[in-house]
Amino acid sequence: MKQSQLKRTPMSKRSPQQSSVTHLDQRWRASAKALYGSRCAFAHCNEVKDLVVHHIYGKKAFPHLRHAVDNALVCCVEHHKYIHDYPTLGKTEIHNYLGRDASESLYTLAHQGGKSKKQEWRKD
Repeated sequence: MKQSQLKRTPMSKRSPQQSSVTHLDQRWRASAKALYGSRCAFAHCNEVKDLVVHHIYGKKAFPHLRHAVDNALVCCVEHHKYIHDYPTLGKTEIHNYLGRDASESLYTLAHQGGKSKKQEWRKD
């Protein structure tokens, strides 16, 4: 497939379903940043610029957690790269940051298809 065929659809030409997903993604990111105080969650990193909101459990494998704020981790670009380059170490850091109870709760939500408590901002 040629690169010219991989162009993204402009926002004005997207279907209502595509536009609403984009809006929900923006609200999810804003809610996560507010929850984390707009700072990188990694220990000893106080980066406030170039922040990324990372899905702890991937949105493709766990679509029911796509907009769950407790499935979000706010981190700087460098730590986001670290999470993806070293998945095992990255997951360990994330679970250490979340703590045992939150980590186990999120694991249960991911594997039972349950609904997150912190997903209340989203009207279904």
